[in-house]
Amino acid sequence: RLEFLDLRNTQVSDAGCATLATALESGALPAIKNVDLFGISASLTAIAAVDERLRSIRRRRALLTCPPIPLHVTRTLVP
Repeated sequence: RLEFLDLRNTQVSDAGCATLATALESGALPAIKNVDLFGISASLTAIAAVDERLRSIRRRRALLTCPPIPLHVTRTLVP
């Protein structure tokens, strides 16, 4: 189970980031916690797309691990 992907100082391009972002979104790396993209040749926009996918995964995991929030139902009495 891959949890950390170290791509530091590699030749990952915008296309590589797009592929990685798609893989993250599809659930291809279910255990991933961190991707290190320091020093790659991709644009900041492409790196931000990967970062956003990781953030999305973290949000989903947090929702799955949080206890359910109790719902309080209130009634409005109409005379």
